[in-house]
Amino acid sequence: MNKLTKYAAALAIALSPLAAPMPAAALITAQVKTTMKVLGMLAHGSEAAKVKFEAAAKAAGYSTARSKSSAGEDEVMVIGFGKDAPAPFWALYHAALGGNYGALAMEVILIPTDADPAAKDYLDHARIFGSADVIEPKN
Repeated sequence: MNKLTKYAAALAIALSPLAAPMPAAALITAQVKTTMKVLGMLAHGSEAAKVKFEAAAKAAGYSTARSKSSAGEDEVMVIGFGKDAPAPFWALYHAALGGNYGALAMEVILIPTDADPAAKDYLDHARIFGSADVIEPKN
């Protein structure tokens, strides 16, 4: 989880006793074959595309952070944790996948539904999945 360690500070802002992850039925991954909660998403691509995406995320009310991936590539993280409704999050995600901001590769940060947000090791349970591994619920 060393890649997620870089995001601990940004996620800590969103993680509070009053905040709750998106509904447990947020999505299912092809790899894990289980329902997991959404913490956020990561975008990789040209600087121009990332700037447009980051502006759209902020305009939609999401917190964003910049970091370097494990490969040294600049990336944008959007924190979805604590938002009441997943629909705007997924709309932003699909707009990015659809090329609305330019060519972006997307990843989603997920955590098991039984992980306790109050636990010190909460982020240790998080995993990052590429868009090809994410299956959204049909409800």
